[in-house]
Amino acid sequence: MVEKPYKNVFKFMMNHTDSFVKFISLNFLTILISSMLQTSTLKFLKDLKRNNNKPWFDAHRKEYETAKGDFAAFIHNVIDKQSKSDPTIKSIVAKDCMFRINRDVRFSKDKSPYKTNMGAYINRGGKKSVFAGYYFHCEPGQSFVGGGLWMPMPPELSKVRQ
Repeated sequence: MVEKPYKNVFKFMMNHTDSFVKFISLNFLTILISSMLQTSTLKFLKDLKRNNNKPWFDAHRKEYETAKGDFAAFIHNVIDKQSKSDPTIKSIVAKDCMFRINRDVRFSKDKSPYKTNMGAYINRGGKKSVFAGYYFHCEPGQSFVGGGLWMPMPPELSKVRQ
């Protein structure tokens, strides 16, 4: 059984993302995500992992749209709460932070057409920005939260290393 200190884990994690990447334990993250996402969203991702093909996805597109909306509401909630202590993300909308579910299979041996997770990168410029931010990866059994920079250019990288 998980202890009760998980109530403020989200707040703690968001206040301590100033280093490259901070992860919180899977138990805490599971509690965080399951308390904010519908179980149907997690069920959709589990089913997608077992049936990662276009005919199945097309037949379950309504479920996908519901799961996507649920994840967008979760990200919107995160932005609202975190913007109180990080005003640089106040004007960001969830859609600008969320990644698409389609995989780029052009150069991959694995030709599965869909990602089996939902992810979002929240920072002041959206998911394609060079600014540091918060990353949420929701995948049943493999979810995590992180913070930092993604592929910084040499000038930004040297600033981080100092």
